[in-house]
Amino acid sequence: MKLLRGVFCLLWILFLLLNSNALGQNRSLADAFVGGASAGKPAPASTPAGHRAAVEQLFEQIDMPETVNRSVMQISAALTGAAAEDGAYKDAVDAYVNKYVSWVALKDEIVALYMKKFTEKEVMDLIAFYNTATGRKLLAETPDIGATISVTVHKRLVDHSPELKQMMMETDFKAFKDALSDDTPPEDQR
Repeated sequence: MKLLRGVFCLLWILFLLLNSNALGQNRSLADAFVGGASAGKPAPASTPAGHRAAVEQLFEQIDMPETVNRSVMQISAALTGAAAEDGAYKDAVDAYVNKYVSWVALKDEIVALYMKKFTEKEVMDLIAFYNTATGRKLLAETPDIGATISVTVHKRLVDHSPELKQMMMETDFKAFKDALSDDTPPEDQR
């Protein structure tokens, strides 16, 4: 159960960390900082190779490989640090997590996602935004913001876990009660 809870935490941490990088990727925010400079100018013709190169440049600028790999290490630690008995699985969990959710494992999918969601011009606008003082501040503050959000979410879930346990018990009780009141014999007894 503790390992399952750890897997949930792992996925939640990865979601928060990846989405925390997306905080600065709001098009209207980027346009507010760099849109005026390029307004009215036609966008250069985009090629898949140029688009990919721009996305990879953005990822290097926002330190996406380090962010993903740091989150992978946090996930591994969460999975194997929850209980002493889970520590025996550390090497296996580290290998598993690195195999499936490290930067090397995810890079092509994340690049493809960014290429689908942002045009090459928009990616270049994001790069320009992250070159501003505000963009650099966002990059510097994002890990703290993400950590604070994660702690807040975790605290709320823990504080209200008795309510979830009660809801689950009521669901189990209802299913048990429904099974007892069902007059239809089980299929193997028909």
